[in-house]
Amino acid sequence: MQYDVIIVGGGPAGSTTGRECAARGLSVLLIDKALFPRDKPCGGAVSIRAAVLLPFDLGPVIERTTHAIRFSTCRKPRLTQSAQDPLIHFTQRRYLDHFLLEQAKKSGVTVREGIKIEQLDLKSSGQKTHVIVRAGHETFRGKTVVAADGATGVTARLAGIPTPRWRGVALEGNLKPKGGFPQQWEDCFGLDTGDIPGGYGWIFPKKDHLNIGVGGLSLGMGRLKNKLDILMRAEGWRLADLVDLKGFSLPIRQPCSPLANGRVLLVGDAAGLVDPYSGEGIYNAIRSGQIAAKHLSNFISGEEVNLAGYQREMAETVLAEMDMSLQLFMLIHLLPLKIAERLHHDEARWPLICKILRGEGEYSDLKQGPPFVWPVLDFLLRPAAFPFVSKMLRVLNR
Repeated sequence: MQYDVIIVGGGPAGSTTGRECAARGLSVLLIDKALFPRDKPCGGAVSIRAAVLLPFDLGPVIERTTHAIRFSTCRKPRLTQSAQDPLIHFTQRRYLDHFLLEQAKKSGVTVREGIKIEQLDLKSSGQKTHVIVRAGHETFRGKTVVAADGATGVTARLAGIPTPRWRGVALEGNLKPKGGFPQQWEDCFGLDTGDIPGGYGWIFPKKDHLNIGVGGLSLGMGRLKNKLDILMRAEGWRLADLVDLKGFSLPIRQPCSPLANGRVLLVGDAAGLVDPYSGEGIYNAIRSGQIAAKHLSNFISGEEVNLAGYQREMAETVLAEMDMSLQLFMLIHLLPLKIAERLHHDEARWPLICKILRGEGEYSDLKQGPPFVWPVLDFLLRPAAFPFVSKMLRVLNR
């Protein structure tokens, strides 16, 4: 059988692409090397703006929803901001990803688990062109292929698509506090800045435990483990109390990185769509999957002659927001701490941050202040300056 779309990877980006393609009447095969439910290193925060993109409720896999954030600097609490409406959902990726994959199955996606892609070839027969995917001991034919196999996936490489990335790393584990769940984290999560160049520490409340982690640019796992130990001790815990300690990569695309080539396109972490400012990837994974499905459908129906429309629409939407996110990232990590803290602690900007978390606003809404300031920052903190920022962070972290 020849499929309209073959998707490699069953995470949020792959399952969303598959479900949306099937809803448009396309035949879809999704393959993944894992058997679901499978564990996935991740803090497990799902912003409201990510949740509202989906046409169904995530309630069955949401373990806690919070209305407040505790900001701290170098582990010293500075401010707790609260909101009337929910800000963030918290889940475990093994449950979230399985749930999203089940929704894709219900929409008509054929799912094959436990098989790993090994080869990808483009074949032509007369006027027809198709893609051959070899996985495990099987061969599949498709009109198009979607690389959704994450930061360490091989599909883009097999397709000959270059993927220049800036890479961050993160380390997280789970803590089940003795004496019951801490009351202070019942409706609040924590973010700690100032001690990790190019990153932050977090405390995310789940159903019966806390997910605690640190992440940033230009840090090795040894340094991250030390930072995590310091964060744990500041809260009265020990690093040894953490279970399921795992490290993972945070891929951030470079502006020159293509998202499509021929009959293959990239979504989610495979496309390097981690938000530089927040480190979150689920929103852009879902959004890229939705945009990809639209252009895959148009290409297969003949309305579009290639998949270049996907790259253009992504540039106008997701990538434009990522450029602004890069500016905020550089503002936070290069300018004096007191200036950077105003972004989080300024009462006037808090409602805007709430709107962004809920999908009611964009990063550009934070551009408030004297009219001459942001044009200057737009020039100084443009995405092309990011390699300089990365180098500076390496120097700071020596």
